Amino acid sequence: MWVEELNIENIKCFEKLTLRCGDKSGPFKWITLLGENGVGKSTVLQALGLLLAGPDGANQLLTKPLGWLRDERRQGKLSARIHKEEKDPGEYGATKKRAVFNFTYFITGTEKLQIRSKTYTEPAIVPNSDRTLSWLRQNAFQAKGKGWFASGYGAFRRLRGCRKITFTL
Repeated sequence: MWVEELNIENIKCFEKLTLRCGDKSGPFKWITLLGENGVGKSTVLQALGLLLAGPDGANQLLTKPLGWLRDERRQGKLSARIHKEEKDPGEYGATKKRAVFNFTYFITGTEKLQIRSKTYTEPAIVPNSDRTLSWLRQNAFQAKGKGWFASGYGAFRRLRGCRKITFTL
């Protein structure tokens, strides 16, 4: 599976952001986030990490998303479009041919917000419940199975040319 698109709304410094990680031909080989300190690079990686972890993992990683909303009077939204490849486990639907899945988490803050007829007064991550999410829980977000590979790293000044890495404790 691979992520085609990440959407962030009303989260930290972002009013609205769409990050494309691929297109119909497949995933991009490289995606580089470049910017000054405080422009949201880490927020993008954290949002992607929460989405890839699945609802249960996201709630373990971030039990209370305090300070995540840009505007506390509105809900925040994290969403992703992911692609299932033929080699990935699990089938979806009667035709078993669906290969693109969208899913969303809503983020609440300290102000009273209503999501799907339920009122929230505390910061929370609320998954958008639908059949797609049920399938993703069974196949992509399973705790004891093959999952995702996702990585992020700090501010390295070069991408190659390092022959030996030494760690000192």
